[in-house]
Amino acid sequence: MASPMGSSSTAGGATDGTDDEGQDRPQNSRRFYHRHTPHQIAKLEEAFNACAHPSDSMRRQLGTELGLEPRQVKFWFQNRRTQAKAQADRSNNCALRRENERMMAENLMFRESLKSVVCITCGGPTIRDDDCHIRLEQFKLENDFLVQEYRKMGELLASYNIIGADQVVSPLQLSSVLSSLAISGSITTPTPTPTPTPTPAAAIPCLIDPQIEASLCQRFHSLCRQNTTLIPPQGSQSSNSIIRPFNGDRDHQDMMPAQSAAATPTAVAASETQIGTPAAAVVSFFTEEEIVRMKEAATKAVDEVARLLRMNEPFWFRSTVDGNFILQRQSYDGVFHNVGLKCEARREASKDSRVVAMSGRKLVDMFLDSEKWVSLFPTMVKKADTIEVLNTGLPQTRSGALQLMYADIHILSPLLRSREFFFLRYCVQVDVGAWIIADVSFDSSRFLHSLTWKLPSGCLIHDMNDGYSTITWVEHVEISDSIQTNPIFRDLVCSNSAFGAERWILTLERMCERIAFASMNMMPSCDSGVIASPEGRKNVMEFSERMVKLFCGSLDMTGNMELQYGKNNNGVRVGIRRSIEAGVPKGLIVTASTSLWLPLLPQTLFNFFKDPSTRHQWDVLCHGNPVTQIQRISNGTFSDNFTTILRPYIPTENNTLLLQECCTDFLGSVVVYAPVDVGTITAAINGEDTTTMPILPSGFTICGDGSPPRGAFFGCALPESRHYGGSILTVTVQVLVSNQNAVGQFNMNTVDAVNGLAATTVKKIKAAFKCP
Repeated sequence: MASPMGSSSTAGGATDGTDDEGQDRPQNSRRFYHRHTPHQIAKLEEAFNACAHPSDSMRRQLGTELGLEPRQVKFWFQNRRTQAKAQADRSNNCALRRENERMMAENLMFRESLKSVVCITCGGPTIRDDDCHIRLEQFKLENDFLVQEYRKMGELLASYNIIGADQVVSPLQLSSVLSSLAISGSITTPTPTPTPTPTPAAAIPCLIDPQIEASLCQRFHSLCRQNTTLIPPQGSQSSNSIIRPFNGDRDHQDMMPAQSAAATPTAVAASETQIGTPAAAVVSFFTEEEIVRMKEAATKAVDEVARLLRMNEPFWFRSTVDGNFILQRQSYDGVFHNVGLKCEARREASKDSRVVAMSGRKLVDMFLDSEKWVSLFPTMVKKADTIEVLNTGLPQTRSGALQLMYADIHILSPLLRSREFFFLRYCVQVDVGAWIIADVSFDSSRFLHSLTWKLPSGCLIHDMNDGYSTITWVEHVEISDSIQTNPIFRDLVCSNSAFGAERWILTLERMCERIAFASMNMMPSCDSGVIASPEGRKNVMEFSERMVKLFCGSLDMTGNMELQYGKNNNGVRVGIRRSIEAGVPKGLIVTASTSLWLPLLPQTLFNFFKDPSTRHQWDVLCHGNPVTQIQRISNGTFSDNFTTILRPYIPTENNTLLLQECCTDFLGSVVVYAPVDVGTITAAINGEDTTTMPILPSGFTICGDGSPPRGAFFGCALPESRHYGGSILTVTVQVLVSNQNAVGQFNMNTVDAVNGLAATTVKKIKAAFKCP
């Protein structure tokens, strides 16, 4: 048999079972061994390294050169291949064994580390994901039970004429009523009154069975001790007030109750605190001490914001790279002493100024209305609520208005986590036609520990008395280090281009122009198409604005998806959600989104997507056919901000149009589109209500990668001269995959189809620009 180096062969030879060169076996069972010389072995090894499977002619030539028969050469190669295969198998097995041992040791280390992990919020042990899901379901069931008990208690007290049948009473207020009844021992017996009226608890003169009274008090006191802020079930939201429970459950934030006025136990008449509200007192969930602290914090924030807005030195200096303002930390910390996050955090500070096309008073009113404020920043503010109005200010100027608000701020990519703030907003008129609106986070034990903190920030609004206003903006926040930034967005976020003052003020400038163009009573000369009336033009613009808002909201895939699949091999993040809201197709919607870096300028990408003549290069639904523009609506003085109605050439479908909106500024661009049928567009042009018309948008977001612009120098950092190293493109596709309401009632192959659609779109874009 062969030696370890294959230096001998047999007359019959041994095969590796993989060669088809012939499996001849000798007639004689006796084997004759022949040991090759070192010279022969060296030559054979050299030939083996060159070709492990020699042909018949090569074997004969080797045999002639070495004095061996072709048969001996053949069997030597067979044995050598068998030996090489065995050595390779042993080497692979050893490597896999070492890798397995390393992974087992690493896994054991991780398991031991998990046993000692503590929560960064409370310092206690962490909860596994499956335990979190179970606890969440338990909390929801317990919450539904508490809500039912709360309603039963309210109906029972209303039947005894203790409260009015239509009176809105908070759990704490109801608890105080029961406490007073327990002391006085008097509750009115039910009387058949058609219209019951509320009666102060202290003035109730009559009788009730002591056992019923004790049962009422004990039952409701136990409920209040378990949960003082009840979340109403879906669909039971009060029509005149909301109370936000700070439980961090983002699925319920749209339905959070609200109250708007003074504190418990202090009640302030609504005529003193709210404009246009009934004269009845509205009860607050904040104590009098907390309200005093809120006012002090708001007053301090206005003073700080005023100094940061009006003074550059010693707080601000201009960057020699891009000309933007940079906060001098030492000077700031030496003057202002703010309490921010209690953990390690990084600060982001920025300042900018610009003129916008809106009057100062109208801006103030929109900033103090959470719904209108969201409409001013659709690409930045996903959600905002007014938790409580502490003071509405003077009716003529709104000076002194103070309210507690909640905002969910996001950037247009699912790879970045949104930022949630609970903050006070305080409006002060500092001069005729000049207001300061200051925002500052408020530290309260009622709020869960936050990973984001708004230091005194805000803007100075100066009315120019010609329909325009000058806005100077300061944005100053702290972000916990536990929020990890995706590497592709790190430069963008660290340069304050993602959430900084410049983005806020550029978005405000663009939206103010859009509002001004939408309210025009005549058709602009720059518009072209089939719409002939200003009313139809405005209605289509409102329809398109809602489309953009829906698209921006769909990019935050952390809180509005029932199922998430993370990233697949193509880098696409896929999520499934159930749609039940008005204005969106009912059923299950699959959202596929991905962000990638491209070595192109943002304007180059934007021009590619906005041009109808190049749409067939990336839109799979066009089937390679061109599209026709049938309407163009200008949304501002900048020609690249517009809304279009496109007709794609689809051989099998003649009833489909595309509604598309393009908007851009110096920091980024958005292109949003959605397929709509001809009837829907016709109804919108004719002035019908578009708020309930279903639409499901897809689109792109484009921004620079945050690398320092080239060509900018000190004192002359013009936005037009910015040239970034590349662009970050986010591609988002949404498809209605099922009319069923249950997540499990559709074929999962449709998820793969939507994922493939997003991946194919990315490939087409790269192919169009010849990017790797």
